[in-house]
Amino acid sequence: MRKLFKEDEFIYKQVAEDLIKRIQKNEFTKGKLLTERKLADEYNINRITLRKAVDILVKEKHVFRLGTKGTFIGQRSNSITPKTIGYVLINVDAFDEHHSKIILEFEKALKSFNSNLMIFTINSENQIKDVLLKLIQRRRLDGILVTGLTTAKIVKRLKKLDIPTVLLGYLIYSDPVENEFDRVILDSVDYSYRAVQYLIRLGHKEIALINGPSYQWFLNIYQGYIKALSDSNIEYKEKLVQKCEEDVSEHGVIAMNKILKNNSPAAVFAANDRLAYGALNAIKDKGLKIPNDISVVGIGNYENSKHTRPPLTTIDTQPKKIANTALKLLFERIADKKKDVQTKLVHVKIIERYSCEKR
Repeated sequence: MRKLFKEDEFIYKQVAEDLIKRIQKNEFTKGKLLTERKLADEYNINRITLRKAVDILVKEKHVFRLGTKGTFIGQRSNSITPKTIGYVLINVDAFDEHHSKIILEFEKALKSFNSNLMIFTINSENQIKDVLLKLIQRRRLDGILVTGLTTAKIVKRLKKLDIPTVLLGYLIYSDPVENEFDRVILDSVDYSYRAVQYLIRLGHKEIALINGPSYQWFLNIYQGYIKALSDSNIEYKEKLVQKCEEDVSEHGVIAMNKILKNNSPAAVFAANDRLAYGALNAIKDKGLKIPNDISVVGIGNYENSKHTRPPLTTIDTQPKKIANTALKLLFERIADKKKDVQTKLVHVKIIERYSCEKR
């Protein structure tokens, strides 16, 4: 107990006065008060009494509460005024692991802003009006993050909402309108290039590509693949490239079987881990060994990638960096709607496992 209380004064008022003195002496070096439990123990009072003392400090603006993060010294700045952010997934009915990871990172990051996330799936322009517009008009949304199979038509409609917006990734087909928004991009040309160069450094030359549909980011993957081969003076062979109608495991199996029918590649680069899983299964079904006969690289670092046989070498798309970068852009846009548009690239890293080996 810090001191004996005067019997003729309310204890919580005395505690409040003492806490103010301690704040003025800079006793709380971390910029926030101790937890309620610790302070109640120090003053030998119950937590209800302690809370009443802290209420006085909040009212007099000596401190401010920030959810579960604690009670901070000073006045709350505008940068951490609570916000509601919408995560808008376009033309995708189910969340895959990539989106699920990013949503979790957004939710974690938003806690530091004392803010929360609302999740929407939009499959038509009418839904933009019926769902988003009503919330914006009621001031229930402060900004939105847009991702998925996003078309120029949808983005142009979103622009009319006049709400701070950050696009995550590319539109499915390139359009100048995307340059009118703040964007966070995984450079698919770059990470494709790096994946193929990684295989080349391992000594592989016959490198196959299993790619996804003709969306912008898959076209970028194709460009990175060609550039990596060209920079290493390796001949491009069209017969080693297969494009899938859907970027799912079953189509990875079909694509790999087509490649293996008349070719013997030393390595395979798949445009995401799902396609890579299909390639792994097709290779093993042919009686070939991974990585002894064929090395395989995917993209996404999905949870199952650790548990394939052998564990899949893959590219981590850095969901935490994506979330933090996007929220920084969005909160800057909320603070200043007239600021210059920015595009931020998030760099990836290769997770080396056992589906690749040197030649």
